[in-house]
Amino acid sequence: EPYPARCLRAALAEAKAWGAQRVIGKGDLTDHGTDAEFEWFAALVNEANVETNFILGNHDIRTPEIDGVAVLRARGLATAPIATAIDVDGLRIVLLPSIVDYHKGRWSTQDIAATLEFAADARAPVFVATHHYPQRFNVQNEFPPGVRADNAHQLLDGLDRVAPGSLIACGHTHRHHRRHYKSLLITEIGST
Repeated sequence: EPYPARCLRAALAEAKAWGAQRVIGKGDLTDHGTDAEFEWFAALVNEANVETNFILGNHDIRTPEIDGVAVLRARGLATAPIATAIDVDGLRIVLLPSIVDYHKGRWSTQDIAATLEFAADARAPVFVATHHYPQRFNVQNEFPPGVRADNAHQLLDGLDRVAPGSLIACGHTHRHHRRHYKSLLITEIGST
């Protein structure tokens, strides 16, 4: 069994043991975005028998002829190609895709508008799950690159206005990091 498969199986089992009712995957579900990788990912997630929602990351689009969203949906896994809101007890979760190409991230105008609308209408705290992190500047000053500041601030300033105190969780960097932007908490969470 590939090492990442063992890690995923263990992570899902541990999350369930802690009482997780839903697992959110913020991309990089595979290494090269191949059909075989999506198949074993879907099989492991379905085996875990826990509610899940996913967005794709840059690794998931490395094989352009494979539509990861379609493959995962065909295996019964909820995967969001556009901004999507999920309401659970006490929380509104917003899935915000950010994939442009292999390492470039951007939030589309439509996804920003939808996210802000979802946040403004929320009757509970807002948790935004995305793949690329918001860069502090337009010029990349660390690797890998995130969402340029001019694009990111459209979302961050709006979110601070309509749903202050929201949490944004990012993937992509595979490091553990947190910072604040006005009233918002932005985290980068490493991968299993």
